[in-house]
Amino acid sequence: MFIDSSAFMAILLDEPNAGDLLLRLADEGRKPITTPVVRYEVVVSLARSRAEGRAIGSEDLRLAEERFEALLKILECSEVMVTTKIGRLATEAAAVYGKVAGHPANLNMGDCLSYAAAKASGLRLLYKGEDFSETDLA
Repeated sequence: MFIDSSAFMAILLDEPNAGDLLLRLADEGRKPITTPVVRYEVVVSLARSRAEGRAIGSEDLRLAEERFEALLKILECSEVMVTTKIGRLATEAAAVYGKVAGHPANLNMGDCLSYAAAKASGLRLLYKGEDFSETDLA
C-alpha cells in the first residue's frame, strides 16, 4: 500500500479515522511505501501545526522529522524515489484528475505524485478525505 500525506497526518495527529487507516494498513499484508515528496509534505505540515501560527523554526522541523521517522519505523514503511515514470504518470493524473483539468478529484501536485507512485508500484493508495475517491485508485 502507498501511504499519502493525508493518511500520515491523520495518524500522527490522532484524528478520528486514524484507527481505521491503521487497520487498513495492517490488513494489507505487505510493507507500505511512500516517497520523499510525502515526507516533505508531512514534515512541513506537522511543523506548521506545532508552530501554531508563528513562523516555522528549525526546532519545529526537527521534531516533526523525528515524529515522521518514528512512524515510518513503526509501520516498516520505506521510501521509493520519484522516477521519470512516476513523473510522467503524475502529469497524466493532473490532466485527468487534477485541479488544472477541473476534475471533481481536484488533485494538487502532491496528490498527483502520490497517485502516480501508487499506480507505478501497482499498490492501493491509503489516504484520508474524498480527493482520491474520485479516481480509479479508490
